[in-house]
Amino acid sequence: MSAKTQALIRDTARDLGFRTNPSARALPTGRTNTIGVVVSNMTNPVMFELVRDMHRAAEEHGYTVILAESEQGDGHVADRLDRILAAVDGAILTMTDLVDERIQELSEARPVVLVNRRVQGVPDVAPDLRPAVRRALAELHDRGHRSVAYLSAAAGWWASEQRWDLLMPEALALGMSIIEIGPNEPDRGGGAVTLPRVRASGATAVITFNDLMAIGVLDAIGTEGGQVPKDLSIVSFDNMFGSDFTSPPLTTIDTRRFEIGEAAMHRLIGIIGPSEDMGPPAHEPIIGTLVVRGSVGPGPAAGVVSTRND
Repeated sequence: MSAKTQALIRDTARDLGFRTNPSARALPTGRTNTIGVVVSNMTNPVMFELVRDMHRAAEEHGYTVILAESEQGDGHVADRLDRILAAVDGAILTMTDLVDERIQELSEARPVVLVNRRVQGVPDVAPDLRPAVRRALAELHDRGHRSVAYLSAAAGWWASEQRWDLLMPEALALGMSIIEIGPNEPDRGGGAVTLPRVRASGATAVITFNDLMAIGVLDAIGTEGGQVPKDLSIVSFDNMFGSDFTSPPLTTIDTRRFEIGEAAMHRLIGIIGPSEDMGPPAHEPIIGTLVVRGSVGPGPAAGVVSTRND
Protein backbone atom coordinates (compact mmCIF):
# COMPACT_ATOMS: atom_id res chain seq x y z
CA MET A 1 0.00 0.00 0.00
CA SER A 2 1.41 3.36 -1.03
CA ALA A 3 2.01 6.21 1.41
CA LYS A 4 -0.63 8.25 -0.42
CA THR A 5 -3.25 5.53 0.07
CA GLN A 6 -2.34 5.15 3.74
CA ALA A 7 -2.72 8.89 4.30
CA LEU A 8 -6.11 8.85 2.54
CA ILE A 9 -7.34 6.00 4.78
CA ARG A 10 -6.18 7.80 7.94
CA ASP A 11 -7.86 11.06 6.88
CA THR A 12 -11.11 9.29 6.02
CA ALA A 13 -11.11 7.38 9.33
CA ARG A 14 -10.55 10.59 11.24
CA ASP A 15 -13.38 12.36 9.39
CA LEU A 16 -15.72 9.48 10.19
CA GLY A 17 -14.77 9.53 13.86
CA PHE A 18 -12.94 6.20 14.01
CA ARG A 19 -10.37 5.69 16.80
CA THR A 20 -7.62 3.12 17.22
CA ASN A 21 -8.69 0.14 19.32
CA PRO A 22 -5.87 -0.60 21.80
CA SER A 23 -7.01 -4.21 22.23
CA ALA A 24 -6.91 -4.82 18.48
CA ARG A 25 -3.54 -3.14 18.19
CA ALA A 26 -2.23 -5.44 20.93
CA LEU A 27 -3.13 -8.61 19.02
CA PRO A 28 -0.13 -8.70 16.65
CA THR A 29 2.34 -7.06 19.05
CA GLY A 30 1.32 -8.41 22.45
CA ARG A 31 1.55 -4.84 23.75
CA THR A 32 -1.34 -2.79 25.13
CA ASN A 33 0.55 0.45 25.86
CA THR A 34 -1.07 0.45 29.29
CA ILE A 35 0.60 0.44 32.70
CA GLY A 36 -0.98 -0.55 36.00
CA VAL A 37 -0.31 1.57 39.08
CA VAL A 38 -1.35 0.13 42.44
CA VAL A 39 -1.61 2.52 45.39
CA SER A 40 -2.41 1.84 49.03
CA ASN A 41 -4.91 4.64 49.62
CA MET A 42 -6.21 7.00 46.95
CA THR A 43 -7.44 9.50 49.55
CA ASN A 44 -3.90 10.13 50.79
CA PRO A 45 -2.61 13.39 49.22
CA VAL A 46 0.84 11.84 48.88
CA MET A 47 -0.56 9.05 46.68
CA PHE A 48 -2.35 11.59 44.51
CA GLU A 49 0.83 13.61 43.96
CA LEU A 50 2.85 10.47 43.29
CA VAL A 51 0.39 9.12 40.71
CA ARG A 52 0.01 12.49 38.99
CA ASP A 53 3.68 12.54 38.03
CA MET A 54 3.60 8.90 36.99
CA HIS A 55 0.66 9.70 34.72
CA ARG A 56 2.48 12.63 33.12
CA ALA A 57 5.60 10.55 32.50
CA ALA A 58 3.52 7.73 30.98
CA GLU A 59 1.64 10.07 28.64
CA GLU A 60 4.92 11.49 27.35
CA HIS A 61 5.72 8.07 25.92
CA GLY A 62 2.27 7.07 24.70
CA TYR A 63 1.19 4.93 27.64
CA THR A 64 -2.14 4.94 29.47
CA VAL A 65 -2.26 4.40 33.25
CA ILE A 66 -4.76 2.06 34.90
CA LEU A 67 -5.09 2.90 38.59
CA ALA A 68 -6.03 0.38 41.30
CA GLU A 69 -6.26 0.66 45.08
CA SER A 70 -5.11 -1.91 47.63
CA GLU A 71 -5.88 -1.10 51.25
CA GLN A 72 -3.40 -2.31 53.87
CA GLY A 73 -4.26 -5.87 54.89
CA ASP A 74 -6.57 -6.42 51.91
CA GLY A 75 -6.61 -10.18 51.38
CA HIS A 76 -7.65 -9.82 47.73
CA VAL A 77 -4.62 -7.77 46.62
CA ALA A 78 -2.78 -10.72 45.06
CA ASP A 79 -5.80 -11.79 42.97
CA ARG A 80 -6.42 -8.21 41.89
CA LEU A 81 -2.81 -7.82 40.82
CA ASP A 82 -2.99 -11.04 38.78
CA ARG A 83 -5.97 -9.60 36.85
CA ILE A 84 -4.27 -6.24 36.35
CA LEU A 85 -1.00 -7.75 35.14
CA ALA A 86 -2.86 -9.87 32.60
CA ALA A 87 -4.15 -6.69 30.94
CA VAL A 88 -1.11 -4.35 31.04
CA ASP A 89 2.47 -4.24 29.83
CA GLY A 90 3.84 -3.70 33.35
CA ALA A 91 2.97 -2.36 36.79
CA ILE A 92 4.20 -0.04 39.52
CA LEU A 93 3.43 -1.11 43.09
CA THR A 94 3.46 1.46 45.89
CA MET A 95 3.32 0.78 49.64
CA THR A 96 2.31 -2.85 49.23
CA ASP A 97 2.42 -5.28 52.18
CA LEU A 98 2.60 -8.38 49.98
CA VAL A 99 5.29 -10.83 51.03
CA ASP A 100 8.54 -10.75 49.06
CA GLU A 101 7.95 -14.13 47.42
CA ARG A 102 4.58 -13.05 45.98
CA ILE A 103 6.06 -9.86 44.56
CA GLN A 104 8.87 -11.87 42.96
CA GLU A 105 6.27 -14.16 41.36
CA LEU A 106 4.39 -11.17 39.96
CA SER A 107 7.59 -9.68 38.54
CA GLU A 108 8.24 -12.93 36.66
CA ALA A 109 4.85 -12.63 34.93
CA ARG A 110 5.22 -8.95 33.90
CA PRO A 111 7.74 -6.15 34.42
CA VAL A 112 7.20 -4.66 37.89
CA VAL A 113 8.79 -1.66 39.62
CA LEU A 114 8.39 -1.06 43.35
CA VAL A 115 8.09 2.36 44.97
CA ASN A 116 9.24 2.74 48.59
CA ARG A 117 9.78 -0.99 48.92
CA ARG A 118 12.76 -3.24 48.26
CA VAL A 119 12.60 -6.90 47.28
CA GLN A 120 15.57 -8.87 46.02
CA GLY A 121 15.57 -9.19 42.24
CA VAL A 122 12.78 -6.64 41.66
CA PRO A 123 13.56 -3.11 40.38
CA ASP A 124 12.65 -0.34 42.81
CA VAL A 125 12.74 3.41 43.31
CA ALA A 126 13.10 4.79 46.84
CA PRO A 127 14.66 7.96 48.21
CA ASP A 128 17.79 8.04 50.34
CA LEU A 129 16.47 9.46 53.61
CA ARG A 130 19.55 8.99 55.79
CA PRO A 131 20.94 12.56 55.41
CA ALA A 132 17.55 14.12 56.19
CA VAL A 133 16.96 11.79 59.17
CA ARG A 134 20.38 12.67 60.54
CA ARG A 135 19.66 16.37 60.18
CA ALA A 136 16.21 16.06 61.78
CA LEU A 137 17.60 14.34 64.85
CA ALA A 138 20.45 16.86 65.07
CA GLU A 139 17.87 19.66 64.92
CA LEU A 140 15.99 18.13 67.84
CA HIS A 141 19.20 17.47 69.79
CA ASP A 142 20.48 21.00 69.32
CA ARG A 143 17.16 22.37 70.59
CA GLY A 144 17.47 20.38 73.79
CA HIS A 145 15.52 17.20 73.11
CA ARG A 146 16.99 13.96 74.47
CA SER A 147 13.98 11.62 74.32
CA VAL A 148 12.16 10.92 71.04
CA ALA A 149 9.24 8.68 70.07
CA TYR A 150 8.78 7.32 66.55
CA LEU A 151 5.14 6.73 65.58
CA SER A 152 5.31 3.85 63.11
CA ALA A 153 2.73 2.81 60.53
CA ALA A 154 0.92 -0.48 60.13
CA ALA A 155 2.96 -3.64 60.61
CA GLY A 156 4.63 -4.95 57.47
CA TRP A 157 5.19 -1.62 55.74
CA TRP A 158 8.74 -1.61 54.45
CA ALA A 159 8.94 2.19 54.43
CA SER A 160 7.93 2.44 58.08
CA GLU A 161 10.41 -0.21 59.16
CA GLN A 162 13.14 1.41 57.07
CA ARG A 163 12.56 4.79 58.73
CA TRP A 164 12.86 3.20 62.17
CA ASP A 165 16.06 1.43 61.09
CA LEU A 166 17.48 4.82 60.08
CA LEU A 167 16.26 6.71 63.16
CA MET A 168 17.39 4.34 65.91
CA PRO A 169 21.17 4.26 65.29
CA GLU A 170 21.31 7.97 64.47
CA ALA A 171 19.49 8.86 67.72
CA LEU A 172 21.73 6.62 69.80
CA ALA A 173 24.82 8.13 68.18
CA LEU A 174 23.66 11.53 69.45
CA GLY A 175 23.10 10.21 72.96
CA MET A 176 19.32 10.41 72.61
CA SER A 177 16.83 7.78 73.75
CA ILE A 178 14.26 6.68 71.18
CA ILE A 179 11.20 4.43 71.38
CA GLU A 180 8.94 3.06 68.65
CA ILE A 181 5.20 3.39 69.29
CA GLY A 182 3.05 1.31 66.98
CA PRO A 183 1.81 -0.18 64.81
CA ASN A 184 -0.66 2.58 63.92
CA GLU A 185 -2.94 3.42 61.04
CA PRO A 186 -1.03 5.90 58.84
CA ASP A 187 -3.71 8.60 59.00
CA ARG A 188 -4.92 11.40 61.27
CA GLY A 189 -6.80 9.03 63.54
CA GLY A 190 -3.76 6.80 63.84
CA GLY A 191 -1.70 9.76 64.98
CA ALA A 192 -4.27 11.13 67.42
CA VAL A 193 -4.70 7.89 69.40
CA THR A 194 -0.96 7.67 70.14
CA LEU A 195 -0.84 10.77 72.33
CA PRO A 196 -1.45 8.95 75.67
CA ARG A 197 1.38 6.53 74.86
CA VAL A 198 3.64 9.41 73.85
CA ARG A 199 2.91 11.08 77.19
CA ALA A 200 3.61 7.82 79.05
CA SER A 201 6.94 7.38 77.25
CA GLY A 202 8.26 10.71 78.52
CA ALA A 203 9.32 11.73 75.01
CA THR A 204 9.56 15.47 74.42
CA ALA A 205 9.50 15.11 70.62
CA VAL A 206 7.83 12.74 68.17
CA ILE A 207 8.73 11.75 64.64
CA THR A 208 5.72 10.43 62.76
CA PHE A 209 5.67 8.05 59.81
CA ASN A 210 3.88 10.64 57.69
CA ASP A 211 2.34 14.11 57.77
CA LEU A 212 -1.21 12.79 58.24
CA MET A 213 -0.24 11.16 61.53
CA ALA A 214 1.50 14.37 62.60
CA ILE A 215 -1.69 16.34 61.93
CA GLY A 216 -3.55 13.82 64.09
CA VAL A 217 -1.11 14.44 66.96
CA LEU A 218 -1.60 18.19 66.50
CA ASP A 219 -5.39 17.68 66.69
CA ALA A 220 -5.13 15.62 69.87
CA ILE A 221 -2.88 18.14 71.61
CA GLY A 222 -5.21 20.96 70.62
CA THR A 223 -8.19 19.04 72.01
CA GLU A 224 -6.35 18.79 75.34
CA GLY A 225 -5.78 22.52 75.30
CA GLY A 226 -2.05 22.10 74.73
CA GLN A 227 0.28 23.72 72.24
CA VAL A 228 2.90 22.61 69.76
CA PRO A 229 5.86 22.97 70.09
CA LYS A 230 5.54 24.18 73.69
CA ASP A 231 4.19 20.83 74.95
CA LEU A 232 5.62 18.56 72.27
CA SER A 233 7.81 18.99 69.20
CA ILE A 234 6.79 17.19 66.01
CA VAL A 235 8.75 16.07 62.94
CA SER A 236 7.11 14.07 60.16
CA PHE A 237 7.81 12.54 56.75
CA ASP A 238 6.54 13.41 53.24
CA ASN A 239 6.09 17.22 53.05
CA MET A 240 2.71 16.67 51.43
CA PHE A 241 0.58 19.50 50.10
CA GLY A 242 -0.90 21.29 53.11
CA SER A 243 1.82 20.36 55.60
CA ASP A 244 2.63 24.07 55.85
CA PHE A 245 -1.04 25.01 56.36
CA THR A 246 -1.23 23.54 59.87
CA SER A 247 -0.80 25.63 63.02
CA PRO A 248 2.10 25.55 63.54
CA PRO A 249 3.41 24.44 60.12
CA LEU A 250 4.99 21.00 60.19
CA THR A 251 8.71 20.38 60.21
CA THR A 252 8.90 17.47 57.79
CA ILE A 253 11.25 15.36 55.70
CA ASP A 254 10.51 15.80 52.01
CA THR A 255 10.57 12.30 50.50
CA ARG A 256 10.82 13.69 46.94
CA ARG A 257 7.69 11.88 45.72
CA PHE A 258 7.54 13.96 42.52
CA GLU A 259 10.94 12.72 41.39
CA ILE A 260 10.11 9.21 42.60
CA GLY A 261 6.91 8.96 40.56
CA GLU A 262 8.58 10.11 37.38
CA ALA A 263 11.66 7.95 37.95
CA ALA A 264 9.57 4.83 38.62
CA MET A 265 7.56 5.29 35.43
CA HIS A 266 10.65 5.93 33.33
CA ARG A 267 12.32 2.87 34.80
CA LEU A 268 9.34 0.64 34.04
CA ILE A 269 8.98 1.93 30.48
CA GLY A 270 12.70 1.36 30.00
CA ILE A 271 12.22 -2.28 31.02
CA ILE A 272 9.13 -2.77 28.86
CA GLY A 273 10.82 -1.19 25.85
CA PRO A 274 11.68 2.52 25.72
CA SER A 275 10.47 4.83 23.00
CA GLU A 276 13.02 6.17 20.54
CA ASP A 277 13.07 9.63 22.13
CA MET A 278 13.33 8.39 25.70
CA GLY A 279 17.08 8.29 26.01
CA PRO A 280 19.02 6.34 28.65
CA PRO A 281 17.37 5.96 32.09
CA ALA A 282 18.59 8.31 34.82
CA HIS A 283 20.51 6.81 37.74
CA GLU A 284 20.95 9.86 39.94
CA PRO A 285 20.04 9.15 43.57
CA ILE A 286 16.91 10.78 44.97
CA ILE A 287 17.82 12.28 48.34
CA GLY A 288 15.28 13.44 50.92
CA THR A 289 15.60 16.86 52.54
CA LEU A 290 14.50 18.32 55.88
CA VAL A 291 12.09 21.27 55.77
CA VAL A 292 12.27 23.11 59.10
CA ARG A 293 9.09 24.91 60.16
CA GLY A 294 7.34 25.84 63.39
CA SER A 295 6.44 22.45 64.92
CA VAL A 296 9.86 22.05 66.58
CA GLY A 297 10.77 24.12 69.62
CA PRO A 298 13.07 24.05 72.66
CA GLY A 299 13.31 20.87 74.73
CA PRO A 300 14.14 20.39 78.42
CA ALA A 301 17.89 20.56 77.76
CA ALA A 302 17.69 23.82 75.81
CA GLY A 303 20.56 26.09 76.69
CA VAL A 304 22.86 23.21 77.55
CA VAL A 305 26.07 23.36 75.54
CA SER A 306 26.03 20.62 72.91
CA THR A 307 28.86 18.08 72.94
CA ARG A 308 27.91 16.74 69.54
CA ASN A 309 30.74 16.29 67.05
CA ASP A 310 29.62 17.10 63.49
